[in-house]
Amino acid sequence: MENYMDQFNKIAEESNSGGSGGGGLNIPQYVMKDHQKDHNICRLIGAPRLLRRAWILCDNDKKLPFQYTTNSIMQKIVNKVLAFEWVNDGTEKDPKWRKEYTHKAKYGSVFDIVKSNGTNDSMESGWEGSKQYPFNCIDREDTWCQDNKHTKLFVKSKYDIGISSQAFDSLNSNVVEDYGGYQGYDIDIKKVKNQKGQVSYIAMRADERIPEITHLVTIGDLTEEEKSYESYNLDEVARDSSAQYILKFLTDKITQIDSACGTDFLVQLKKQAETEEPDPLFNTSQSSAQAVKYEPTTAKSADGFSYDDMKKAGWSDEQLAGDANYNMLVKKVSTPPPKTPAPTPSPTPSAQVPNKPTPPSATPSSPATPELQNETIKVDGFTYEDMKGAGWSDDQLKADPKYKVFFPEPVVSAPTPSAPTPSAPTPSAPSAPSAPTPSAPTPSAPTPSAPSAPASPSGDIQNGLPCPECGTVYPLTEQKCPKCGWQEQAT
Repeated sequence: MENYMDQFNKIAEESNSGGSGGGGLNIPQYVMKDHQKDHNICRLIGAPRLLRRAWILCDNDKKLPFQYTTNSIMQKIVNKVLAFEWVNDGTEKDPKWRKEYTHKAKYGSVFDIVKSNGTNDSMESGWEGSKQYPFNCIDREDTWCQDNKHTKLFVKSKYDIGISSQAFDSLNSNVVEDYGGYQGYDIDIKKVKNQKGQVSYIAMRADERIPEITHLVTIGDLTEEEKSYESYNLDEVARDSSAQYILKFLTDKITQIDSACGTDFLVQLKKQAETEEPDPLFNTSQSSAQAVKYEPTTAKSADGFSYDDMKKAGWSDEQLAGDANYNMLVKKVSTPPPKTPAPTPSPTPSAQVPNKPTPPSATPSSPATPELQNETIKVDGFTYEDMKGAGWSDDQLKADPKYKVFFPEPVVSAPTPSAPTPSAPTPSAPSAPSAPTPSAPTPSAPTPSAPSAPASPSGDIQNGLPCPECGTVYPLTEQKCPKCGWQEQAT
């Protein structure tokens, strides 16, 4: 029997023993084949993996997918809260088994959180989720695998990352037990309904004698070309959600669980997070070589949703990028991390910007940093606060001939400090900037349809004129500068 079948049998044993596996958020986009049609023909490649995929109501009241494996902390939480025994309400000849949860009354609302996301909905699978078995496969119903020399990921539906537990059990009992290794022939997973409309999935060896699938079934072993196809790394597909991810969205709920159960799951998760590689969803370190950003695409998901639809539903770019069903709605854009802007040198004197007189000697009453005399001054439509919000320092503003009007008094012996490094935006809580961040090394404020610059110092400015001699802003009603006495000569 092939090596892949040894691994298949281990997965089957783990599945029957009640073990569980993952589900996940932070996974790349896969090309999938689902088994939602009446006949679903493919050639299975290699052994599957076992995982649990659970959609959990998080601390922010949004449902997100999580995945975990048998020995994970998430599995330990589920085992602790949902511990149960089988109770026979029938007789030995006519048994009627049911689960009796050991701590249901003791844990109260915490039990409900884990069992059903805090609802009374019997269809809610809560933190336990469902078992899924991702397989690599060669799809016989189109030519994608042949054209791309790559397998597809065989799944139950577009919301899953593996085939259903029912389909896997049927594959084991109906196919493997009768025919052995499945890589030498095509598989058909049939979708059937009973009289009540209940759906079930039955796996069988594909039968080329069935007229509607005769043209789809390939007889014989894999070709040499098919054996060379690339396949997905199923260990990556079925990996646990990171402790960083769990702590990001479930800290409050796990704190409640620890309090009710007398456990230390939160401490365990924090220790695990310290040993993990940084999760790309939450690694916003300034020291990273590239800051990850995303921009929307015009694509739509398989269920018909656009980027705007998902944003309105509360999804972040990072959540979209990490979900296999929606990551086609965004694309990654790598941008350099923000740099410390260099101080802007003093402007070159020109006819329109006369040299300022030498500042007078400082006196004890002279402030080191002059206050704004007119907070309503705007340049290119931007106020002082706009420019500060865009990352400009006072010294950079004072050194720029266009924006020095925010400071009507000369700076007295003010050294130019190093400009601060703007913080990188946090993807989970972006702040709407009032003005775009200036580019390094010399920040320059963006100009939204800037008005034409005045032809001379006597041009019309909404709040007054800067004196070309001393820089004092004075009203248009004044004929000369009230501070130094400068007056424009008549021509």
